[in-house]
Parts: sequence; structure tokens; C-alpha cells
Amino acid sequence: EYDADLLYSSTYKSELKRFDLDSNKQFEITKGDRVYSPTISGGNIIALQTESAGANVISINGSGDKSILARFDGAVPVSIKANPSSPDQLALIVNRRGVQALWITTPQTIAQDILQAPRVAFKDASIFDLDWHPTEQKLLFTADRSSAMNVYELNLSNGDILQKTNSIFNAFEASYSPDATSIAYVVQQNQEQKVAILHQDDFYNNRVPRDDLLTGNTLEEKLTRSLLGSEIETDSWNIEKYGNDLSWLKPRAVIPVLRENSGATQVGVNLQSIDALSSQSYSAEISGIQNRLWYDLSYTNKTFWPGFKIRSYSDPSFGVLDFGSNNRYSVMEQERGFDLSIPMNFTFNGTTRGKSLYVSPRITAEQFRYFDLSPKPISDFETQFKAGGFSQFTWNLLTQRRDIQPSSGISIFAFLDKALNDQDVLITFSDGNQALLEIRDRWAAYYGLIGYIAPLRKYNQSLRYDFQALNQSSSLLYSKSTIIPESFTDNAFLVSANSNETFNNLGRFSTRYTIPISYPGEGGMLVPAYLQAIYLSAFSHTITNLEQDSLEELISASRSVFGAGLHFQFNIANLTFDFGFGVSFEPTRNNAKFVFGDF
Repeated sequence: EYDADLLYSSTYKSELKRFDLDSNKQFEITKGDRVYSPTISGGNIIALQTESAGANVISINGSGDKSILARFDGAVPVSIKANPSSPDQLALIVNRRGVQALWITTPQTIAQDILQAPRVAFKDASIFDLDWHPTEQKLLFTADRSSAMNVYELNLSNGDILQKTNSIFNAFEASYSPDATSIAYVVQQNQEQKVAILHQDDFYNNRVPRDDLLTGNTLEEKLTRSLLGSEIETDSWNIEKYGNDLSWLKPRAVIPVLRENSGATQVGVNLQSIDALSSQSYSAEISGIQNRLWYDLSYTNKTFWPGFKIRSYSDPSFGVLDFGSNNRYSVMEQERGFDLSIPMNFTFNGTTRGKSLYVSPRITAEQFRYFDLSPKPISDFETQFKAGGFSQFTWNLLTQRRDIQPSSGISIFAFLDKALNDQDVLITFSDGNQALLEIRDRWAAYYGLIGYIAPLRKYNQSLRYDFQALNQSSSLLYSKSTIIPESFTDNAFLVSANSNETFNNLGRFSTRYTIPISYPGEGGMLVPAYLQAIYLSAFSHTITNLEQDSLEELISASRSVFGAGLHFQFNIANLTFDFGFGVSFEPTRNNAKFVFGDF
């Protein structure tokens, strides 16, 4: 049994257990001793036990006491198998200097036998998967002599080796039937591993030429050759402590930016780089919208734990200010400032599925002001300070090869920010009107759950669903576009002078189903930029005002939009970005909208 380590990903401690078929109970033989490949030899269990980067052959008696039968210097035992008809006879596979060969030995002489030449070693193949004949001095094993693994049989009486299978795909892990008239083995077919049975009348029985075996001086040279790099003289090397130079500042990735922002197109470029040890990185985005330049610069330092991230930015957002009496103005808000965060990522044990916790508290000092859509400034800068953070917990997130989005798992996230001071903003509009905007006690919480299911996982199709909520004070701290996607056909949930609804508490349910239709290129090290996938998506968003008293009112206050699109997924080195275009339709408004970008 392999028990996953609680701290280290993809790390296991193996232990031996005995299962009683009559009582349907299991009994522990060893506990966390890293013992594997057990075989019964008389009244003892012979097995392998991990030691450092190698392993030893050990014996376990009926009382559970362990003793070492053989240690290995410059070699690693792979598996061991006792002959059921002659328990003192052992077959042992050892990898020595890259030669994975077969030794025949006994528990009493194994320490001496492994110092001698192996019984079988191939020139261009390794040996795996041992199984003894029920009554005769014969042994099944797997070897990769050709383009695929196949099953072979060694006759210990005369030394002949016969190829039993002739599979064009891998055939391995063979075992005899009780009367040895057939063998069962695993065969690779159409990316699946299936159990197959081969009768003796259908055995391939092709004799392996002696020339294919390693023997004599050639074998001795292979088993005693120097390890790769061991002959390099290192005494004259000048060893210095590693330190970064400034060469890593050269951008490693240049990514175009194209996004829709409140009906306008924001275009720019994003530069990214990271040092060789992944201890320092930066991202720099420069973009333009409304005839102004905007930037978002960040630097992350992980040379110590937990490290820090500092960010400088000047970002636009759009909205409508309503002062009553039909005094409504469309405005653009500029926020510029700095924030300091401490990103901490904790990864739990997982092999194929991701499990992690991310926590990042932060403090922010920024200024903001308003523009009309000319754009001309209509207020002075006001300063505000904020404290908050972001956290995300991910559990069992599975992304298979060629998946567009994960196929299973959940992720829970939360953003929380609180303004530490208040402002009085005097706004002078282009028509001469003035208004005093009193901003008090601003706070916001944006949180939700994202999940994935894949009824057609075999075809890399999956469904994403998410529940999100945005709660904030009467003086808004987050833009409503945080939770309202661009696919709605108009400015949804705007405050109106004719209604008391503030829309400060919004809830959202969304779905996104992806269908891959083509994988044009695989890219790789020699092709740094390529089109990875083309896929279709179908999506829906339903948003409602949570300030309702009943389920019926929640439903009547909701708005829904449905849509579909065609997407192109590009890779630049190991970075992936997505561009698509499609159409959304809002039935209650009978309106359609063209959408593009990442949706």
C-alpha cells in the first residue's frame, strides 16, 4: 500500500499489508518503512526497502523482524521474485550503470551473486516484470528490444529466450496460467491499457539471437563504466555563491492586450520576465483607452519567505453618477497608486489533482479623480488608503492534457477591502453644474465558488459553473463591472433616480461549456509561439439584486444573458492566452451583442 505524504506533493511511503480473503480484513506487516516488491520465499518475505536514492534486499520473518540480505553500491534493485516451486530460488532485476539485467540467486548467496555477471542482459533493452513458471525452470519477463515492449520467456535449463508476444504496441506484466497453457498480460491499445490472454497455440515463440545479449568483456565494460560526468575534473573550478545579474530584466514574453471595457476597446502590450531561480519577476502592462495611456506595473520578490509584491498602477473605470432630477452623468474614474501585498501559497499533496491555499494581505495608498468622456478632468485628485486582501482555496482541481479548462474540482475565493479614510469630492461638469460627492465608510466584499464537471471528459469537454456575490457600502469601492460581465447588452443594474434600489448587493450564477474542435499545433522548445487549440464555448450569466425579501422577488429582479463563441488559444513559450469572438443574447430585452476577447 502506498500512503501519500501529507506535506510533499507526489511523495509516498510504501508499506506491506496482508489481506485475508476469508475475513475480508487486512493486516499490517510493516508501517511506513518504504518496503515494496514483496515475494514469499519459504516462511519469510523477501522485499526491497528504499535507502537514500537506492534500495536494499531485505528479509522479513514471521515475527515482522527485518534483516538486510544485500546492499548495493552503484546499482539499484528494481524487483525481486521467488520461484513458487523452489522457494529458495530468486529472480532479481538490478539496474547497474544503466544496464537493467536479470540475476538468478538465493537468499543465502545473494550478497555474493550480485557481484558476478547477470544471467541475462540485452545490448539495447532493459528487463522488467518477472513471473515464474508454475512447475518448470522457466521465467517470463518484459523487454523493450524493439519499438514496443513484448513478453519473453527464459528457459534456465538451456539458456534459450523465446519471444512470446509480437505486439506493435506495449505488452507487459505477463503471468502464467496455473497450468502454464496460456499467459495473461497487459496490452496498450488506443491510449488504453487492457488485459489480454494468449493461448500457447498462439505464442509467437521467436528465438532471441545470442548476438542480442551482452556477454564477456562488453558486458564487463558496461557494468563498470564511469557514470556520466564522473571523469570531469572539478578541483580547479572556482565556486562562487549564485547571484542574479540584471540580464533577467530583459522581457521574456511580450503579450498583446485587447479587452472590452464598458463598450470601449482597450489596447496595449504586456511585458513579463522572471529570473532563473523564479525568485524575482515583474509584469508591465501599458494600454490605451479614451485617448489616454494607462499602466499596471508589478514586481514580486521571493528571495525570502514569504516575500512581497509591490504594484504601481493607473487604471480606468467607467460609471454613471446620478444626483437626481435627471442629473445623470457618464464619467470615467482614474485610480492611481501603490499597493504592497504578501502573497503566500501553500500546496497540499496531490498527484493529478491540484490542492492549494493562497493568501495575500495587502495595503494600498492611491489617488482618484473623475473625467467626463472627452476626456477632461472634472475633479481634483483625492487620496485614500485601503487595507484588505485576497484568498483562494482550491481542492481536487484536475486539468488533463488538451483540456481547455479544468474538468473537475472546486475553488473558493474572496476579496475584501476597507477604505481607511473618507473624502468629499467636488465635481464640476462641462455644463456648469457642480455636485459634492460625499464618500463615507467604503468597504467591499467579493466572493464566490467556482466548480467544474465533465460528463464528456473523454472528449476534453467540461462545464464550469460559478456562484458569485458582491456586497459593498453605499459609497461604492468596487466597480459593478467586477461582477457584471461585458456580455450584457446594456449597462445593467444602473442606479436610477426613479428607484430606491442601489444595487450594492449583487449575486451571480454563470455557466461555461467548452468544446474543443481542433489542436493545430503542439509547439515545443523549438516553436515558441503557436496556435494550440480552437474551441467553441456556450455561456450564460444570471445576475440579481440580493436586496429582496423572497425567492419570487429575487427571480423577478434578475437579468439573464446567453451566448456562444469561437475561441483561439495561443501559446507563447509556456504562457497561454485566449482570444475569441461571439454573440450574446438577452431574452428579456430582446437584444443581441457582439463580444470579443476573453469571455
